[in-house]
Amino acid sequence: MKKELTLTEAVAYVLCCLSRGQVQDARNLLMKLPQDNVHVLLAQARLTYVEGDNQRAFEMTNQLLSTKEAPCEAMAFVCYLLAKTGETAKVRPILARLEEKTSSSPQYWGDLAVVFYMGKNYVAALQCAQRSLKGDPDRVEIWRVQGAAQRDSGNPRAAISSYFRALSLDPMHGESYLHLHVFFEEIGEFDKAAHFLNLAKSYGIKNQQLALRDAHVLLKQGRLKEGFQKYRVRYDGVKISNSRPECRVPVWNGEEITDKDILVYCEQGAGDVIQFSRFLIELAARGAKVTFLCRKSLCRLIAHAIPQITVCETVENPDAFDYQSYLMDLAIFMDISVQRMPHREGYLRAPYDGFQDLPKNKKPKIGFAWHGGAAHLRDHLRSIDLGQFADLFTLAHLDWVSLQVDANAPLPKVDHLIDVTNRLQDFGDTAALIAQLDLVISVDTAIAHLAAAMGKPVWLLLDQCADWRWQEETTHSYWYDSIRLFRQQEFGNWKQVLKTVQTTLREEYS
Repeated sequence: MKKELTLTEAVAYVLCCLSRGQVQDARNLLMKLPQDNVHVLLAQARLTYVEGDNQRAFEMTNQLLSTKEAPCEAMAFVCYLLAKTGETAKVRPILARLEEKTSSSPQYWGDLAVVFYMGKNYVAALQCAQRSLKGDPDRVEIWRVQGAAQRDSGNPRAAISSYFRALSLDPMHGESYLHLHVFFEEIGEFDKAAHFLNLAKSYGIKNQQLALRDAHVLLKQGRLKEGFQKYRVRYDGVKISNSRPECRVPVWNGEEITDKDILVYCEQGAGDVIQFSRFLIELAARGAKVTFLCRKSLCRLIAHAIPQITVCETVENPDAFDYQSYLMDLAIFMDISVQRMPHREGYLRAPYDGFQDLPKNKKPKIGFAWHGGAAHLRDHLRSIDLGQFADLFTLAHLDWVSLQVDANAPLPKVDHLIDVTNRLQDFGDTAALIAQLDLVISVDTAIAHLAAAMGKPVWLLLDQCADWRWQEETTHSYWYDSIRLFRQQEFGNWKQVLKTVQTTLREEYS
């Protein structure tokens, strides 16, 4: 005898169908259910979202919130919809209403997992994902969210397991293979990384991320001309420069540039701007009249160090130029190679002679920086907890000078630790401080690029899967003569890296 589903069981079955992509089954059953029940109405809103009408789904769910019977599941789904559209500020007051509520619904916890992940609260995202998967272990989207949160919180091995589970439920999802490529690359298993990259391509993935991976592989191999040419995909449909104005002049593609006016705009992070500003010198040497649109924090430094170009934050008439170019695209047309990189010895200098009030003793002055900007996609890999520097700071025969602006932790109260970062208003000030140092020890951030571009000795601390510009296994860089690379040999193991640094400091700065 066929058992008839209760209303609660029927709604749960609809939601289960939606999570598995069985849209028609969900639609057929919903048509048979009472249309005045809030849980049925919420299920209809979810169906509407799955069918692609995001705005209508939001309106339907938001209407439920105005009723006295508004279920917490509706609040969570509204948060989900808002987070998906980037309206995170509107999420917070609704989340506050949920603090005293709970639910046994896997959809409820799955929605919150997505919301917390997109808000970069990875601990909460993982907790919610686990509760969702406990109720419904076949929710493929939540396995992916859990894997993403695991990776972004520094545990790519766990992320690999989550994505394998997701693929067992949806083996045709090409994006999952691309994610596994990234995870295996991060833990240094490059053969597996290449395998999953090929699988992603075989499943028809042709997005910008895949094209960027191809460019990064070429650049990491030192095939610079090919790599930078492919790297142009980085700005397809994406805003990578806040400096770039709207203008109609042609993009420079290596044409004769003597006596031509060219507008170059900075892009991406401060470290990228510092590293590639060497090509502004080369462009000017070809006879170009260069105007460089630069972020404020770097203007004074670059204008002083490269006086043959015009450096500014804005221009009145961007259409008055002969050509325009992204800064990093200049590398395509500069006849560079791993063996032939201009200005390796250094090309920047401080705009003034400052920080003469550092201790006047014979101790070597060691600058240090332990983290980058938290918004950087790789920050969880490249940055180090300040506490791991504790053994270095026991070397009291050295003066340790912080270069860490916006530090995420207070420095220990020790006489030979010096912090004057409150006086650093831009990179010109930071350059003046670096000029007084003997050595800079830093993670992969703009501080390292600045010091190396000034010709200052730099010991760069690199995670196991370092950025493309540092290649693999080498201890020196073709970008800067003064840089030495200290690499992780095991994923996440900074202890061994810092132990090597400590030993080397004792040997070279005794």
